[in-house]
Amino acid sequence: MAEGVLRQLPTVQDVAGITLVVLGVALHGENAASAKATRGHDVDYVRLGSAGVKVSWICLGMMSYGSKAERAWHLDEAAAEPIVKAAADGGITFFDTADTYSGGVSEQITGRLLGRLFDRREDYVLATKVYFPMGPDPNDRGLSRKHVLSAIDASLRRLGTDYVDL
Repeated sequence: MAEGVLRQLPTVQDVAGITLVVLGVALHGENAASAKATRGHDVDYVRLGSAGVKVSWICLGMMSYGSKAERAWHLDEAAAEPIVKAAADGGITFFDTADTYSGGVSEQITGRLLGRLFDRREDYVLATKVYFPMGPDPNDRGLSRKHVLSAIDASLRRLGTDYVDL
């Protein structure tokens, strides 16, 4: 029984992804008094660091969407869609995923949902991450140039887009 409960706890990978999003919000918290959303919603938009891009104050993390075979608490695409749609309808334009979330399934779901929910790719900000193992080989992990370049190519294919913003 305890083993089943332990399998439901977030992994180090899960915690790392959550931490990055929380740190990003904390680091840019001083910009919280920015102008209201231009999409007609009551959502604050803030400048993301010095990059000049404006993002919704709230970022929807996509870690919970993926394959139940990997984690029992993952939601498949059909279950994720109403949540992501409500976020987009509410003015959220900043979405965060990672290659390692559900072995890339989260990126596939994210790409398909955002493609359906937004008219143009330019209408949302998409973040993904790289580091954790995506295969058995030594170059399938880490932050080497080789892995980062191959990981972004794989992420772009899974996301079904030409670029990521972050």
